[in-house]
Amino acid sequence: MRTYRNGKLRFHKLMIFVAAISFVFLSTGCIFKTVTLTMLEPDEGGEVQPLPGNHKHLINTSVDLLAVPDDGWDFDRWEVDEEFYSNEKETKLEMDSEKTIKAFFSRQPVTLTMEDEEGEGSISPVPGEYQFDYSTLVGLSATPTEGWEFDRWQVDGVFYSSEEETELSMDADKIVEAFFNEEPVASVTLSMHEPIGQGAVAPAVGDHKYDAGKSLTLQATPAEGWLFEHWLVEDAVYSTEHEAELTMNTDRNVRAVFVRKTHTLTMLEPSGSGDVEPAVGNSVYEEGSEVSLAATPSDGWDFDFWQIDGEFFSGSEQITITMNASKTARAFFIEEPPTIFTLTMAQPTGQGSVSPSVGNHNYIEGTTVLLSATPAEGWGFEAWYLDGSNYSDSQNVSVVMDRDKSVSATFVQEVEKVTLEIYKSGRGTVSPDVGIYFYDKGAEVNLSATPDAGYHFEDWLVDGTTYEVADITITLEWDTIAIATFRCNCGGVHQE
Repeated sequence: MRTYRNGKLRFHKLMIFVAAISFVFLSTGCIFKTVTLTMLEPDEGGEVQPLPGNHKHLINTSVDLLAVPDDGWDFDRWEVDEEFYSNEKETKLEMDSEKTIKAFFSRQPVTLTMEDEEGEGSISPVPGEYQFDYSTLVGLSATPTEGWEFDRWQVDGVFYSSEEETELSMDADKIVEAFFNEEPVASVTLSMHEPIGQGAVAPAVGDHKYDAGKSLTLQATPAEGWLFEHWLVEDAVYSTEHEAELTMNTDRNVRAVFVRKTHTLTMLEPSGSGDVEPAVGNSVYEEGSEVSLAATPSDGWDFDFWQIDGEFFSGSEQITITMNASKTARAFFIEEPPTIFTLTMAQPTGQGSVSPSVGNHNYIEGTTVLLSATPAEGWGFEAWYLDGSNYSDSQNVSVVMDRDKSVSATFVQEVEKVTLEIYKSGRGTVSPDVGIYFYDKGAEVNLSATPDAGYHFEDWLVDGTTYEVADITITLEWDTIAIATFRCNCGGVHQE
């Protein structure tokens, strides 16, 4: 028991100590203070971790920095609070205060490859590979050997310049080749070949003789629906201009290349709900193509119209357009209108009011309409009639609008009621039979009395008035009591 108490006491002391230490740290903020690392977006050339933005860290913690350059770029340096920090792509940063960080990247050098010249001559730079900073302007120089002349520079296999000295911007890796031709003879031949595609060329297709060194103009005219793409000289791309200058310092093989003219059909998202064909997006068609457009509305929707280039085109779901230019198409759908039925409230018979009021009322199919009838004073409601047939004797009743319907209410005038009490004395029958009856005030009632065998009718006593006739007619102006009296034929002695 003593050991248990000592252990419990030590536990309580330990908890008090922990609470005191926690209070000190919490009140001073020593273990929970944070600082902000602001990572700026690099100007260009790569990505960083942490991502650009503000990041909270506990004070005096270490943060990993990582810079990943894009293709064609190198990491240069980290700057912390606009001062150089490190040139390592991966490094650490102690967060002992608020810090602003930015990564810098630089372009990688580009390579100029000078190929051996075609023909005889010298070039500068000489054949080989050279490293240059991005966007450096490099001078090219070509010097033909005696008996030769410079023809052209080709860069990456495409004509670049016919000048012996020119400049080249190194905005990418490039391969340069110089071409030299022997000095021209007295005359040279231009062989104009049949174009690829459809179009006309000048000079015309065939062989043409020219003085060596003559400069001539190549002309290309595409046929309707076609576009000029480029000239081929000795099967190499020479120019993309319709009219190109060519120096005839040697025999030349020339061909024009034409390609089909195309137009883009841009199908926009429909207005409303439905599907279209071609699908939403861009579709490319050759000049003059006939393209079918189809619109299919969703359930509960109707097709409305097609719009081409922002203008109404057709109200037909399927149309055909001619692609003689790029066009924009859009289908419009509208929701189907609800089915409407008419409730015709006729003028009531008798005196009273109805709801809905007298006239025609339109309702959406399936609507439940409450009919209400209110009789005028002195009148009572009798019945509702639907399309001429008795429908209900309830003043308030509902109808469902599943078709056009006609309803009317009938009111009847209320009449004061009086009672007729009929009794008999002696043996015999009366009509009406003995009992209490209700009649409209002013009603006329026939009374008749028939004695049994051995009895005879004596009289009717109606509200104190005696009638000695067995069959009488009375008018009921108030509550009335009628008594028929029969007497026994007993030896001439009247007995009941």
